[in-house]
Amino acid sequence: MSGEDATRGASTAPPAAGSAATGDGDGPARLVELPLTDPVAAGLEQSMERFWRRLYPEQPPRPALDPAELVRPHGVFLVAFVGDVAAGCAGLRPLEGVAGVGEMKRVWVEPAFRRRGLSRLLVKAVEQCARELGYGRLWLDTGPLQLEAQSLYQSCGYHTIPNYGPEAGTTFKTSYERLINRDA
Repeated sequence: MSGEDATRGASTAPPAAGSAATGDGDGPARLVELPLTDPVAAGLEQSMERFWRRLYPEQPPRPALDPAELVRPHGVFLVAFVGDVAAGCAGLRPLEGVAGVGEMKRVWVEPAFRRRGLSRLLVKAVEQCARELGYGRLWLDTGPLQLEAQSLYQSCGYHTIPNYGPEAGTTFKTSYERLINRDA
């Protein structure tokens, strides 16, 4: 999904190269690249943060993402729309200090839109963007209570790796890696 394939605003977004049937007559989802500062993208991130705080009330707030890392030429932030409703999101940013590795961030689907293939669509779209941006590997992490997310990543070909970043050496999160190539 190149920058030409997606628009910067939801109202004029064309169908994305990849789509998923939503299973309820709303038609396929479409993906749009938006900056994290866009109100639609920010709203999805806030929804995800509320979910995360309920799931892990004992954990400190997650560090804010730098919106500049989630735009081309280094990364992207994708929003999945079902009809006119923002149903999910996923981001890609460079992993600081690790050459050739992109980090998948903020994969989220609103509860009303789950079990329709949107998470997998978002993961695959981030992988395609990562290839376009020259990354050879993707890393990500998820919390220990997010079993559905762990299952998704494993089914998409990700394997566990030692934790990295601020939680390196802890058991709070599970980290994953997938080798990608430009021809996949």
